[in-house]
Amino acid sequence: MSMYKFVQKDILGIQENSFIVDLLLDAILIYLGISAFNKNTNHQKILSLLVIAFSILGFAYNSTDIITYLNGLRELLIIPAVILFLEAVKKSPLVLFFFKEVKRFIFFFLALQIPCALYQFSQYGASDKVGGSLGAYSSGILTLTIFISLFFLTLFNSTFYTKSRFKALLPLTVFLLPVVLNETKITFIIIPIFILCVIQVKNFRSIISISIGCLILIGAVSSLYSDGTKKINNPIKEIFNKDFLEKYLTNEVEKGEDVPRFTKIAFASKLISEDSGNFLLGMEYGAFKGGTFLKTSPFAQKYNWLLLGSRPYIFYLLITGGLLLSLLILYQINKVLYAQFLNIKLNNFQTLFLRFIIIIIMLYNDAFRDRFFISIFFTIQILLTVLNWYEMRKIQYCQKIKVHLYE
Repeated sequence: MSMYKFVQKDILGIQENSFIVDLLLDAILIYLGISAFNKNTNHQKILSLLVIAFSILGFAYNSTDIITYLNGLRELLIIPAVILFLEAVKKSPLVLFFFKEVKRFIFFFLALQIPCALYQFSQYGASDKVGGSLGAYSSGILTLTIFISLFFLTLFNSTFYTKSRFKALLPLTVFLLPVVLNETKITFIIIPIFILCVIQVKNFRSIISISIGCLILIGAVSSLYSDGTKKINNPIKEIFNKDFLEKYLTNEVEKGEDVPRFTKIAFASKLISEDSGNFLLGMEYGAFKGGTFLKTSPFAQKYNWLLLGSRPYIFYLLITGGLLLSLLILYQINKVLYAQFLNIKLNNFQTLFLRFIIIIIMLYNDAFRDRFFISIFFTIQILLTVLNWYEMRKIQYCQKIKVHLYE
C-alpha cells in the first residue's frame, strides 16, 4: 500500500491515476472495518454510522450523481473503517504480536524511504516530487509520516534499550534524510514540537537536551534546504518572512497558480454560507474525485481552479460535507487520542504531539485523505498506548524487586 505509487510513477513513469488499485485498497480497508464493527463500542458504531447518514443527507440535498457520490464517500469511510478495525485489534489476544510486527514494519518503511527519496532527488531535485515510496507529490504526507514514526521508535528505544531519549533519537535521525531532500516548509515548525514531546520536559537537563536536539535538527535541515533548484542560505528567515507567509497562505485568489491555503478555507466557508443546507451538509461528496477514470462533476469543473493544488483538510471537509461532517470527523479523530489499552492511555506529551499533527493537517494538507497515512497515524496511537503499558509493567516489576530486596 505504501509502495505502488512509487513504482507506478517514478519507476515505470505511468502518471495516470490508478483508479482500480485505489478502489481495491479502499474496498479492503472498508471490509476490515465492517468485519470489526460488532467488536466496537456502541459509541464508536454510532459515530461511524453518522458519517454515512450525513453523506446520504448531503447526497439528497445537493442532487449529486450517484457515481460521484459513491466515489467521494469511499475515501471518507477509510477513517471510521481503520478506527473500527484497530479498536478490534486492541481487544484481541494478538495485540502484542501486532505491536511487534508493526514496529518492524515501521522501521523497514523508514529505511525504504532513503533509497526512494535519493532516486527521486536525482531525477527531480529538491521538490514536492520527493515523496519517497508514497510517490511523487507526496512530500507533505511523507514528512508527517516520518515524524510520527520516529516519535514512536524513539520512545520504543528509550523504553527497551536506553533511558536517555536523546540517545534513543540520535541514531534514528538518519531517517530524516527524505525530509531534508524535499521542500516541505512545515518541517521547521514540526521539529521544535517533535523534540519537546520526545524529550518530555521534566527537569533542567531535559531543557538542555531539547535545546541541543532542536539546534542539531534545524541546523542539519537548514544547511541542505533548497526551494526547488534555488539554494537558500537562511531558510528559516525566508520561510517566516512576513511577505512570504502572506503570499504562501493568504494571497488573493487571482494571484498565482495555486490558491493559498488560508484563502481556500475562507473561500470554502463563504461558499457554503450562501445556503443554509450547504452550510450544514456541504457542496458535494466526490467534488475532489474524478478526472481520470471517472469524469468530474459539473461542480468540480466549475470550481476546478479552487479544488486543485494544496488542500487543507478542513477545506476538503467543508466543501464535501459542510459543518456537520467537519465537526463529526474532528470529534472522531480527537476521540481516538483518549482511547485506552488495559486502562493505560497516552501521556500528555504524546497527546500534544499527535494533536499538533492533526492541527497541521487541518490547516496545511489533506493527509487524512491518504489511506496509508490514516492507517499509520491511528496504528501509532495504539502502539503508543501499548508501549505505555509496557513501561508501566516495567516500573511495577522494578518496584516489586525493590520491595522483595528490603523484606
